[in-house]
Amino acid sequence: MGWRAERRRLRERIATNIGVAGDQELTNLAFNESIVVIVPGNTRFYLVLRKGSSKGQSGVGAAASSNQAVVNARIPSVDELRELIQLRRELTEMYQTQGRATAAQQPQQ
Repeated sequence: MGWRAERRRLRERIATNIGVAGDQELTNLAFNESIVVIVPGNTRFYLVLRKGSSKGQSGVGAAASSNQAVVNARIPSVDELRELIQLRRELTEMYQTQGRATAAQQPQQ
């Protein structure tokens, strides 16, 4: 057997290992539903939680049903969209105010 055949087998084994590792990582992500978000201190944020189904799903089934829930999610009403736009304006204004306050304090320190 030549070195080319050995090289090809090595490439196939590496590709298989990468595929298996990727599948394992996706499975781990499906089983571990912890979401970690890091934000700077004194940041106001809003968290919207959606109640899951009463069935005790886990793993890939839960991830698939979660994706299906996103697809089947209802379209927000005009009033809800207006509220979101207003909230975005308020948050933008708050961040701008914080930025100005921080910029004003830095020269004094």
